[in-house]
Amino acid sequence: MILTVKKFFALLLLWAILPASAAEPSEIIEKVDALMNPQARVMLRLTFKKNGRVNEFYEMKTYARDNNQKVIVRFTAPASSIGNDLIMLDRNVWMYQQNAGRTLRVPANLSFGDTGFSYGDIVRLNLKDNYNVTITRETDRQWVLDLVAKDRQSPYHRIEFTVAKDSFIPVKAVALSGAGQIIKTIEYKQVKNVNGRDKPTELLVTSPLSPGEESTMTYEAETPMVLAEQFFNRQNLALRLEERQ
Repeated sequence: MILTVKKFFALLLLWAILPASAAEPSEIIEKVDALMNPQARVMLRLTFKKNGRVNEFYEMKTYARDNNQKVIVRFTAPASSIGNDLIMLDRNVWMYQQNAGRTLRVPANLSFGDTGFSYGDIVRLNLKDNYNVTITRETDRQWVLDLVAKDRQSPYHRIEFTVAKDSFIPVKAVALSGAGQIIKTIEYKQVKNVNGRDKPTELLVTSPLSPGEESTMTYEAETPMVLAEQFFNRQNLALRLEERQ
């Protein structure tokens, strides 16, 4: 009986001092997705610089639902991109070509223009549905996760992903090739309070393969909004029905 009581209190002590270590990898990444990809209309600005000079810039508004499984991206600048919008439906990315009046499928891992972002980054493809996750190491303040692509539709083969324990705020993502080569690094910066929650509002992409280049995605505004599921279809890229709401 005494041994049983000792074991009981030992288990209680272990439970009390190891709550963070007991976190499930899938739970961590799900909370990161919920923080970064709410059901909302989000205004974004993307800037690509080479040797300190702006080479490309884009402005867009996005509508998302169902943990970013369905996303519409409407470009508002530059003028040459207006109307050539994107939609993601269950991990498949499609682009509407306004001049041709047709919709084409776009690989999520394809580079968006000359920028350091992929099309998967632009539609903010969620992590939980696209990667298998394990915890590789941790400190008192951070988890370092290993994200391995579930299939070739994912933007990156593997990601070393650092997350803050106290807030589930992403800190850094290092994208790796199948051979383990660093393709790019995404730093999550400018943490601000957005709709009652602290989150990064700037993503900075650099790559050892392209020295002197940097791409920045800035969250300009985020408005909670649950857009009806009927708007998330390829035909609506031309009809723009959600803009009449």
